[in-house]
Amino acid sequence: MGETIQANIQREKPKWNLVRIQDFELVQTAYQLTQCKLHLPRCKAQPLTITELKNVGKRGLISLDITGPAPVDAPANFRGPFDLSDSDPTPTDTYPTLWNHNCEEEHKLLCKPDGKLLVRPRMEGKAIQVWRQFAGRCHLTVDFGLASQSIAVAFTKEPTIGGRAWPNVNFPKKSWDYAFSIWGNCTLGLLSWWWHGSRQQPGRACISVTASTTLPVLDFRELSQAQIKHARRIFDQFKHKHFLPAYVADEDPTRGELDRRVLCDWLGFDESIYEAVRQLAHKWCAEPSVHGGKQRQKNILLEKK
Repeated sequence: MGETIQANIQREKPKWNLVRIQDFELVQTAYQLTQCKLHLPRCKAQPLTITELKNVGKRGLISLDITGPAPVDAPANFRGPFDLSDSDPTPTDTYPTLWNHNCEEEHKLLCKPDGKLLVRPRMEGKAIQVWRQFAGRCHLTVDFGLASQSIAVAFTKEPTIGGRAWPNVNFPKKSWDYAFSIWGNCTLGLLSWWWHGSRQQPGRACISVTASTTLPVLDFRELSQAQIKHARRIFDQFKHKHFLPAYVADEDPTRGELDRRVLCDWLGFDESIYEAVRQLAHKWCAEPSVHGGKQRQKNILLEKK
């Protein structure tokens, strides 16, 4: 006759995560992750410490606080201290930025800045303040084209100001940058992002910069020092590898290997949990809100490995 599931709907600020989902096993897994349980199909539930992003990191600025004009009658330094330059970025730029999405370029964990910011007259002080407080190496997507984009977390080699599509996420310990990058791009990280985001358009999910503070993420505070160091080794192994678009995560050999390294080598789960997560990837990729009706190309696995 039907199915019964457990999934919380907040009373004060209703968030309807349950809508636009056809496979309720995904709902159960995604919700139970927020309750610190790894609840996978055909597997006994396992403990996994999850927390909200705001408890381990600090989100960046919205784009208006970087390049937005000051409202009428507002103080001269009220809004953004920068203008976004039309010229191409160079290694000598003082204020590099990762501003827009470019699915042709952003298919690896390690990404390059795609623009540069120019300081507005008489706003040098605020520009320095913004750089010191918010520039960093980790960037979280807020507008995820699941049917075209490959990564949810981008990593820049040097500190960069995150822009409209890639706001910064900064952590009190720089070693957590690597942990966030591999967690955010494995299947469980993608599932958590999708569950937390708004799925109003097929093949696309959105999270505002403000809402990103409550994104469910692995609690890096609970990791041992050995696990933190191991996260760096995994990141170094994968930073130049090519990831396929998220909607074919189940057929992506790079994503599959990242799942294995994250689950088995990093977090200590056995092979059955890895296999269950790969089955979960098949379920997730079958969701209309993920593939958006886009047909899989038979030669997609041959793209730029």
